[in-house]
Amino acid sequence: MDDPLVFSLPDSVFVAFDDEPTVADRRGARHAIDADDFAAFFRRYGVDIREADGEDVRSLGDLLSTLSWEDAEATTVPHPADADELAALTRLFLAYGAAGASLDPADGTTTYLDDDGLRATARRTADGCDGCTAAAVDQIGATYYEICDPHRRALYRRAVEAAADDEPDLDAIDVADCVDRLESDDDPTAAAAALARVAREEPGRVRPASDALFDVLDRLRADPFADEGPATAAVTALAGLATVDAETRTRLVELLDDDHAGVRRCAATAVGVAAEDPPTAAALVASEDDDGLLDRVVGGAGSSPTIERLRAMLDEESPGNRARALFALTELARDEPAAVAPVAEAIRAHLGDDDPDARFRAIIALGVLARHDSDLVGDALGRLRGFAGGEGPDADAATVALAYCLAGGLDVGTDRGDLRRGMRDLADPSRQPVRTVREAALALGAVGSDSDRDYLSWVRDCAGSPRVANAAERAARDLRERV
Repeated sequence: MDDPLVFSLPDSVFVAFDDEPTVADRRGARHAIDADDFAAFFRRYGVDIREADGEDVRSLGDLLSTLSWEDAEATTVPHPADADELAALTRLFLAYGAAGASLDPADGTTTYLDDDGLRATARRTADGCDGCTAAAVDQIGATYYEICDPHRRALYRRAVEAAADDEPDLDAIDVADCVDRLESDDDPTAAAAALARVAREEPGRVRPASDALFDVLDRLRADPFADEGPATAAVTALAGLATVDAETRTRLVELLDDDHAGVRRCAATAVGVAAEDPPTAAALVASEDDDGLLDRVVGGAGSSPTIERLRAMLDEESPGNRARALFALTELARDEPAAVAPVAEAIRAHLGDDDPDARFRAIIALGVLARHDSDLVGDALGRLRGFAGGEGPDADAATVALAYCLAGGLDVGTDRGDLRRGMRDLADPSRQPVRTVREAALALGAVGSDSDRDYLSWVRDCAGSPRVANAAERAARDLRERV
């Protein structure tokens, strides 16, 4: 197809045909038609199918059902080419019209129901469940299914588990071989990513790779046009190693002051990821650690060099550096809010940052601080409410922030039940971006109830990201301690 249009439906809805319509290609759970083939035909009836919403699809199905082949042939367009093609087109539009589908350009979006086996399971499930819908479309050999939310989540979990089975066993990763590849491969991304997997589960195993991983960051300094992909994987491995190795923590803090913007950005990312481990967060904000290693960074005891350097990054021209610094400050604030509180005013200033990622991070950071000290919100509560009343990432972040503000004792103008439901919606890994899922899951731990522990277990199992899974586990612990 040169110009495919896909019948779009929510991820819990799909259509099944007794006989597949010959005018469409099945693309997993959806069907697609070629706009070039049928646009001229539908234009004769006053519809641009490239802009067809649910009402248009339903109306076109009704229209097609009234047409004879003689009517269609009289339009003198190439398609539909014969009576069989007209009949197939009619069945297609009637079925998807009944399901409420729109037509949208194909964009590569996938769904767990793209798997034939899961779709067959969903059909059997819907046939035996009062909460699901299995509605036959009269006389065209088609049924549309809508899966209830508990079964939707169960099916999604199965899809995630099947995908996880394809990952290589952790014990099969040879750290020494990865070090060799870091030093010799033109693109060491795969080797760094393998080490990152090991570092998440067994950080001590990657100690021999420390120097080679830092060398990957050095390449950014040496080559202004270097691909940051290998460095991104390397910092994830270094973040894991930082949870057990003081020398690694100190080197990362030193790199927050590096002359190269890309190196500073990578170091801030590593600090933020490492700070997700509470003991590591405490070590990172200390003015010196048990080995005195941070003492050499600042030349003596005093305020935290980590916080000072992240604060300095907030003033950088690079939006990526500002966003990464805000991310690191947020993660440190979860367990060490007193250390981050002195930069709350600087964080509030970035609620109006021109960069959407930096703005998102500033909103979340302010919410995390508010949970521990509501006075740190200052006069920004109205802005958070304004963001939450909009749409998009700013609204999602602000809704999370308001949940934290409520947990911190502020009157946010929204009751706990609404914010709790909002957190559940935003923490759905089958429907939301990973960044949003992680933040909402953590906030659910602050405003949720004991009944949300099962939901957080599902989020953990379906996260598709170890960091999101860890966030769900942390939120569940938060609930156990709080409720």
